[in-house]
Amino acid sequence: MRCKGAVTIAGDAPRVSDDWDSFIEKYPPKNGASGDFEFPSLEEFRTCKPNQVVQLLGEGLSSKDIEICSGEFRSDLSDAMNHGLAPGDFGALDDFESDASPWGIDLEAMTKPVAVFQGDEDRLCTPAHGYFLAEKLGNAELFLESGEGHISLMYNKTPQIIEKAIDFLNH
Repeated sequence: MRCKGAVTIAGDAPRVSDDWDSFIEKYPPKNGASGDFEFPSLEEFRTCKPNQVVQLLGEGLSSKDIEICSGEFRSDLSDAMNHGLAPGDFGALDDFESDASPWGIDLEAMTKPVAVFQGDEDRLCTPAHGYFLAEKLGNAELFLESGEGHISLMYNKTPQIIEKAIDFLNH
């Protein structure tokens, strides 16, 4: 196999796993996140303007996420949402459903190293997702980043994420 390793950033876990509830119990959100978050419509994502990103994601954002989404990257984020949904809804719907149905793979059988980067203030994929993936993947290491949210993690921890990916390539 040519794959030397993988990195997941603020990734979903399959919430339909038999033991998912035990991860929520062991690692409850410490950031006020609730299951009641009303996700915006795909049309709202498709037409989002830079000055609407924070309002659009609202309760789904941590304080550091709000900094990123209202700062210099807001145009990049709205452009990415607009562009990603331009061809249609299939990719987004597939992504939303990925944690609501069985994945059909044996995570524990994975032997290549996986770096699981997760923000401890992530309100969209709470830390339980990171803990689940790190425990279930056969060869994973969890990087639980203090104070980071779902979006801020990618911007504030880019050097560490890239360094880990390069480390995999060099071994």
